Amino acid sequence: MKLKVVTYFWSVGNKTKRVDSKNYKLGEEPIDFELHALPATAVLKDETVYIEVKNYSNEIIKKIEIEKDGKSYYRPFSMDAGYEFTFKLSRF
Repeated sequence: MKLKVVTYFWSVGNKTKRVDSKNYKLGEEPIDFELHALPATAVLKDETVYIEVKNYSNEIIKKIEIEKDGKSYYRPFSMDAGYEFTFKLSRF
């Protein structure tokens, strides 16, 4: 399976801009990657991916579960600007 992560930058009064797009090939082993500056881990189990986003102290701050051919969205808390992420799980 493949996990596609698209990063957007948004700010108050400005149009949201697509910044980055990455594809990760998922297998039996966990995959570590970054969501802009936040460490994250993706694990594939029974055609469902489990993503854990961590803070700088390595504490889990968000858990995301995506089933086969599913999508998810994550925007870390911010009042005026920041990054947001979309995840899409698909077959090869």
